[in-house]
Amino acid sequence: LIGCNPGVLDPPARRERAQISRADFIRRHVPPAAQAMAAATSEADWQAQTAMTLTRQNSVPRLGRIGVPTLLLCGADDDICPPSMSRSIAAGIPGARLAIIGGAGHYATLDQPQAVAQDLAAWLATPLDAVRKEPK
Repeated sequence: LIGCNPGVLDPPARRERAQISRADFIRRHVPPAAQAMAAATSEADWQAQTAMTLTRQNSVPRLGRIGVPTLLLCGADDDICPPSMSRSIAAGIPGARLAIIGGAGHYATLDQPQAVAQDLAAWLATPLDAVRKEPK
């Protein structure tokens, strides 16, 4: 899981997301490498993504049911899904491993591709018995 939100946004984040325009979101949150792709997203898609973000169910109570090895990656500077959210997810999934990527924001795979690749490679090389946990 990379840069995930496990549940509902807190009130200040909800207000900001409900009010921010697509152009302002791109300018403030999307790294240069992804800005053209983000700008090509239609207004209808932006509105649908915003609606999903504002109305998603809180999945935190169900995290304990995840019974597969799980790696969470999060950019240390992610202001969309900050490290506190990834910590919450990791705490709720039995045996989950959390990697916080320094010098990365929400788009950790673009910001720090080598660091992400190293963490993924290390996690994939971990013997399954070392990460398997029983779900709650």
